[in-house]
Amino acid sequence: MLKTVQVGKKKIPVPVPLKHLADAIEWVEDIVVRHEGTLTKVVLDGEEIEDFHSKKWGKRKLSKSSSLHVQVDSPWNICMEILSTVSDFSEAISQSAHMVAVGIWDTESVIPPQSIVNAYADSLLIVELVQHLSEIVDYTQEDIAGVLGQYYILKRQVDHLGVAMRKKQWRDCARFLVRRVAPILRDLLRECEQLQMSMMASQAV
Repeated sequence: MLKTVQVGKKKIPVPVPLKHLADAIEWVEDIVVRHEGTLTKVVLDGEEIEDFHSKKWGKRKLSKSSSLHVQVDSPWNICMEILSTVSDFSEAISQSAHMVAVGIWDTESVIPPQSIVNAYADSLLIVELVQHLSEIVDYTQEDIAGVLGQYYILKRQVDHLGVAMRKKQWRDCARFLVRRVAPILRDLLRECEQLQMSMMASQAV
């Protein structure tokens, strides 16, 4: 059974029997972390476990010699990190959209050009990140209506871009990227920057 859990730099003794990793994760989240943060990293015996909530890892047995180190981040920090990442990707895609469109305009290949594949994949990542943001933003008590408004518009346009890619309609992909996706990303970038400033201002009070 596990004896201690390293939470950040603090070693916490475990007063209850924890025989499996799932038990330890549940104990940390319910007793140690509670509503003060979110578990973002788990390292067991020197091995970082990305999908630590999965049944596969949950069955991993623990012993007295097991070493469990977890990282806890506050919802505020997570939101700021997500907003920064979304801003960076939005700026990069919108700035390169015209160049990508020119590069694929006369393409006749049945294999998707890597430039549009990357733009599509990065746009999907933005959609996923903002969706994750919407799931944790209640803890920050911030108004993200502007960000979510652009998210819903972007999601529809990225879906259209994906359809054009599957049909290998490269000129349609170019039009979608330049005329629809890029302008929305510029608006999303502005909304993210405004929300970041609002969150920093409220944190400073």
